[in-house]
Amino acid sequence: MLREFLLSAEIEALLPHPDRARAANSERGLTLIDSLFLTSTIAVCIVEDSRGEIFSLPLIQDGEKIRRAVAGDGATQALLTIGEFQASGRFSLKLWRSEPLSGEQALGVDQTEESIIVGGQAIAKWFSRISPSANSSLPRIEALEKANFSSMPTPWSALEWQKPGTDIRMLVAYVCQYQQNTRDGWEWAVEELENYLDSKKSLDSSTEFASEIAGLISTMHSAFHTSFHRPSNQSDVEVWLHEFSATLDLALSSTPGDVGQRLRVFETSIRNWISGLEITNLPCLTLIHGDLHVGQILRSDSGAYSIIDFDGNPVDQISSTLSLEPLEKDLAGMLQSLDHVGRVVAQRKGGQFSEEISMWIHQAQEKLQNSYTFALAKGDEDPFAHRDLLLLFQLQQEFREYLYAQSHLPQWMYVPDAALPALIERI
Repeated sequence: MLREFLLSAEIEALLPHPDRARAANSERGLTLIDSLFLTSTIAVCIVEDSRGEIFSLPLIQDGEKIRRAVAGDGATQALLTIGEFQASGRFSLKLWRSEPLSGEQALGVDQTEESIIVGGQAIAKWFSRISPSANSSLPRIEALEKANFSSMPTPWSALEWQKPGTDIRMLVAYVCQYQQNTRDGWEWAVEELENYLDSKKSLDSSTEFASEIAGLISTMHSAFHTSFHRPSNQSDVEVWLHEFSATLDLALSSTPGDVGQRLRVFETSIRNWISGLEITNLPCLTLIHGDLHVGQILRSDSGAYSIIDFDGNPVDQISSTLSLEPLEKDLAGMLQSLDHVGRVVAQRKGGQFSEEISMWIHQAQEKLQNSYTFALAKGDEDPFAHRDLLLLFQLQQEFREYLYAQSHLPQWMYVPDAALPALIERI
């Protein structure tokens, strides 16, 4: 029945957030590659579309109908109770903790994938576009666990699937502790800026968080460096430059309307800058978070911070071919997200307070840089010293923001449109 259903199914209808503009194949017809039954009516299915892209789907038989399992159907609850799981076909489970819980609730915040809270204690993320675990969260989480990094949710379990004929493992679902009474940075950092504009906080106090999270990021990076690192070389530089140009090309070709026209105005300046760029002061390579921004920093009611979502960048059209990356990529993402907080608030304020918002962005970014430098462990070289490389990744991050808006969240397009000119002034 599953195979028959999938032969005429559209992948768009089976992905989370089917209402969004996505870059998925809209042609009908999916091939069932593998399945793991969690209950008699719920299965995790690995499917392939007509372009050869592989997806993971939690599906439920609901009477005579098959559909995607959502919060309340019990798929995530079942995932939490397979602690005695034995390897089944190409599926495997990495287990830290198993506990039967009941009650499913959608996370209720914007995400590329789908996260379900279970029993108020655990949260599971289901990955639809699955990719090799070498580029997933598991190596990062294991490195942080080994270093006793406590400022992240405690891992519970990870369900993986092995691609036939290879040793490539893909992350299908990940379960970790649910951190109650926390908000992510798209709430608390935005609130800090708004409090400054409303004269509820000073510029200094409203940006003090940047110093605090800099220490947290530095500790995370030190843990990554301890587990894996190597020197970079000119071949790595060639990869970064190629990926930069490819991401720019994709952003230029896929960004429509007036926003796309404004992006194309900057093309010559960007290409002239990159053609003359010489990166000779080469950084160390290590594991990195991969998608570091304020939304990945939770703050509790008591003011404690933690880092979440080690899954890499959701804009995967240009995937890195490197398993180890420069820390500058993480720092570029965080710096740009502080800028993006300003763009979000500027949009809410209808373009008012532009000077005050610029001052806030500058001070938050400066505090992040200064405190990170101070917190660096073991005398490692300051990643902020590689200024051209950092700017390269900041520009690339903005190109990815165009792609993210186009393929996942169209209403986000105003953010890179407003943020990119500030970077262009520096090239």
